[in-house]
Amino acid sequence: MATMDRGRSPSSSAASRTLKIIGAAVLLVPVGVIALLAVGDMTNGDPWAVLELLPAVPLLLLARLGWRHPRSGGWVLVGGSIVLGALWTVWTRDMVGWTLDRTFFQGVLVIFVPPLLAGLLLLLAARTEHSPATTA
Repeated sequence: MATMDRGRSPSSSAASRTLKIIGAAVLLVPVGVIALLAVGDMTNGDPWAVLELLPAVPLLLLARLGWRHPRSGGWVLVGGSIVLGALWTVWTRDMVGWTLDRTFFQGVLVIFVPPLLAGLLLLLAARTEHSPATTA
């Protein structure tokens, strides 16, 4: 029987690490999109486009939180994605009317689905981390 500290099996620790890596990679999708848009605007001569990078900061901080504390980070990402996605849907509805066109769904897929998926992966990693050791 091979066990690690706190009664975790080596396979659960490796699975938790893998889930955290995938979650962090998924969370970098909106960060990359934000960075590309900001760099594009800066190359077009808009020096204030550097401010477009500000929404990436909380995502990076949440990735760090999720790595150290997957359960807390996962819940913040899941809850934040749902709440902010709902608010964004209402805001866009009020701005342009209730037209769910392709642009709306692309925005949802790029901005809100990756943090939601990352949060779910972090919650699964936390559950895997705290699973009891198996005996062989």
